[in-house]
Amino acid sequence: MATYQVPDDAQLRHYWESFGRSNTLGIREKLVILSAVEMAQVGTLEFNAKNPCEALGAKSSMVNYYFGGREGLMAEAAIFVYQDWIQSVQECLNTKPSDPVAQIKKIIASDLEFTRRWGHMAVFASYPNSSPKLREIYHERFESIAQEGLEYYLAVLATLISDARAGRKSCIDFSIGNLPQSRLAADASALLAATSLSWSISGLTIWSAGQHIASSNLETKFKTPLTTKVAIRNHINHIINSVV
Repeated sequence: MATYQVPDDAQLRHYWESFGRSNTLGIREKLVILSAVEMAQVGTLEFNAKNPCEALGAKSSMVNYYFGGREGLMAEAAIFVYQDWIQSVQECLNTKPSDPVAQIKKIIASDLEFTRRWGHMAVFASYPNSSPKLREIYHERFESIAQEGLEYYLAVLATLISDARAGRKSCIDFSIGNLPQSRLAADASALLAATSLSWSISGLTIWSAGQHIASSNLETKFKTPLTTKVAIRNHINHIINSVV
């Protein structure tokens, strides 16, 4: 049976601060974050909602009180990680005009780092499919939030692709919920390319999360001199060249 190791305050500080941009959080918010951390460690099936409660000295009844049960807590943990992903994308964008291809590479590197940090939860945040009930809760409570985040991500990629094709520098001057709709509509080709690129990045990050058991020993099996790092870099260059 997997055991849950509660991170210390220094390890959790990034998440304390990212939730509402404050490190003075209530029990509810901390339960969400600790639950996300536990699920990243032990997986969703073995997640025990009592563990984060015990770590915070809270009664297990708080799970029902705040979230309506275990699945509600898991759904909130999933959207928390999803929003952490969007925030990581925002933080890697340059505030001044810069090379768009370099920006795309920076986003992909950020996505891979996010996946390394969250592991299984990086996948679960976008695909909360561990049970029909959990998926229903996620759909009812957080679909619009997830959709806005994805639309922003695609708009960023489309803008960078469009600028790269035009040979101009890029500066992302829009935010979630305030997308340049007319500008995006004027370059449908870039938006389609952004969708294709996002699918390729998603596949790469899922594979990097260690979920793909079948390919876990290919490097040893084929005795290839190519390292995984080289293969990933080659793939990134290939998918970027295919859209710009």
